Parts: sequence; C-alpha cells; structure tokens
Amino acid sequence: MSDSGIFSQHARVLHPTGSFTDWRIFRLPPDALRLTDVDEAERGEKLRDIADLRLIKASARGAASPVIITFAPLHPDEPSAQRFPGLPHVTDAGETLCSANSLITYVLRTLFQRRWIRFADGICAAAT
Repeated sequence: MSDSGIFSQHARVLHPTGSFTDWRIFRLPPDALRLTDVDEAERGEKLRDIADLRLIKASARGAASPVIITFAPLHPDEPSAQRFPGLPHVTDAGETLCSANSLITYVLRTLFQRRWIRFADGICAAAT
C-alpha cells in the first residue's frame, strides 16, 4: 500500500492454449477516486489523454521509444471516397478502406513503415 492509501495487485494467468489473461485489482479510499466525463473535455485534452494511455500500454508491452500519434477522427460513417475523392481506397494487400478514418490511419502507418516520415526530437517531418 502506498502513502496515498492506494493498493494495487496484478498477475498473469497462463492458459493451456498458450494464451494468457492479465488482471489488476485496485483498492483505494473513496476520496481517491475522481471520475470525469471524457466527452465534456476539450478535444486537445482528450487526444493527450488517449496518447498518454497508448504510451503506457506500449511501454508495458516493452516498446523502448514508442511514437504515439493521435488525431481527431472524422465522422465514423464518413466514406473515404466522399472525403478524399480521387485517391485510391485500396491497401497494398487489396483491402478496401471504406471509412475516411481507416484511410488516414492506413496512410500514416504506411508512411512511417516506409520511413517517408520520421519522428525525431518531438518533431514529425518528411524524410530527406
């Protein structure tokens, strides 16, 4: 138990199939828990919170220096062809990208994987 009165316990259960389940229990005093409505937060604050959570998850998986990129998604049902007319909406593997958000994510991942965009010293820039 920490000085704040918060206790955390966690473990991993290994299953015969080779899969596993991680679990965590928190015990804390009632005044130590503060809930906020994420939907009421300012957009930039929400994106920073999402980036922080993804950084924690990536670090827990063992990523040494993860780069986390978040963006404010477009309307979830907006077709990629409507938002980005004239662009190809098919991946290199032949998968059709139906939503504008999936197209943005695919393009960002592809650019980073091909090292056409690099991230250094907190700045994202085109590779030279």
